[in-house]
Amino acid sequence: MEDGVAVEDPRVGEVDVGRALGPRAGGEDARSPPCLKCTSNPCFLFFSLGGSKATDDAKVVGTLIQKTKLDRPPVPPPITWTTLQLEALSSAHGATLTRLPDLSVLASDTKPDKDVYRFRAFTDLKGITGIRLEVLPDDSLANKGPGRADNGNFVLHELKLAAAPKAEPDKPQPVPLQNAVADHSQGSYPVAGIIDGNPGTGWAMLPQVGQAHFAVLETRDDIRHEAGTWLHFTLEHDFGGQHTIGRFRVSVTTAPRPLRDGRTPPPVTPPLVTAKGRGPDYLANWPEVEVSVGHGSLGKKGELGYGDAKVLVNGFPSPNAVSMHPPANGMSRVQYYPGKSYSTFKGTAAINDTGGSETGLLFKVVGDGKVLWESRPLKNKNETQDCTVPIAGVERLELQVECKGGHGGAHSVWLEPHLLK
Repeated sequence: MEDGVAVEDPRVGEVDVGRALGPRAGGEDARSPPCLKCTSNPCFLFFSLGGSKATDDAKVVGTLIQKTKLDRPPVPPPITWTTLQLEALSSAHGATLTRLPDLSVLASDTKPDKDVYRFRAFTDLKGITGIRLEVLPDDSLANKGPGRADNGNFVLHELKLAAAPKAEPDKPQPVPLQNAVADHSQGSYPVAGIIDGNPGTGWAMLPQVGQAHFAVLETRDDIRHEAGTWLHFTLEHDFGGQHTIGRFRVSVTTAPRPLRDGRTPPPVTPPLVTAKGRGPDYLANWPEVEVSVGHGSLGKKGELGYGDAKVLVNGFPSPNAVSMHPPANGMSRVQYYPGKSYSTFKGTAAINDTGGSETGLLFKVVGDGKVLWESRPLKNKNETQDCTVPIAGVERLELQVECKGGHGGAHSVWLEPHLLK
């Protein structure tokens, strides 16, 4: 500005310039905002200054901005959650528990007054620090659930966890849990009740039924078995009136404790992104919010996810590829947080030169729970399909690969998946 000063402010919150500088630079000047409420990064505050004190006044505002930055609590890092493939599903009182392609579990048929769910899952993660229980809506449930009661509610009285080494899956040892938080709890049924050992407490949902919710629980000690771990879960519903969970999904993490700031459960923080104008942002460089694969691990930056194997399609490597082998009759998925900051997703669905699928693999791009693009079934190695998908306004972006049969050779890869401003 000709008669003003520009102060660069990387997301400081709120600064009252009018109070800091008085009438010379406050709201009385039509060109000068009375306060700064940053919603972009970086942003610039322009205010009119007069006389010989322009430089001194600019220093005052700069000091206020720096103080505000220092006073703000640090933003917690994003947490990567790995969805478990639950098995040995059982209901103590006859309900049918069915694992769905997205690795959630749906309760159906018999609706007992009370129930106890038991199940287990194997993971090769080492140093597990917490679990997440999602309760999910479903059209088959009253009021879409997530509970099986007539009003869609549930009351979970206790969640118990035990762990066993891979070689001794039937010898689990109890795992103490702590610091339970949830995105929502019914007033008299806070989520802390599911780990307090008191049968008179529990977690419930009213009035927010028909919606997805989740709870996050820390393990007191890291769960670590070098060859992998069997996790055994028990969900106890003792309230009565068919107040049992209708659909749920379980994930684990190795992120350092604490897993949240005590007020807002994860995942809430978008990853750092490349500034506009610097070319595409490759998802292989981003932290994942959630990951679920059926074999091996999530491959990134040209890795296939099995040992030292590389992505190679039609004989060409893909240095920014993301590989995600789906489970048999199931779905692999990886979720990112673009935070409504991008306009377009681009990439190529492909099968690696080492693979092939008799039933065909379906690649999907999902934004905030809605399928935005779906491939044709890809069956043959070297087969590809490009996609350009508008994602303006999308907060959470998920890449999926669905397998509707055996997953032998289902070497699915996304070639150079990236976002554009």
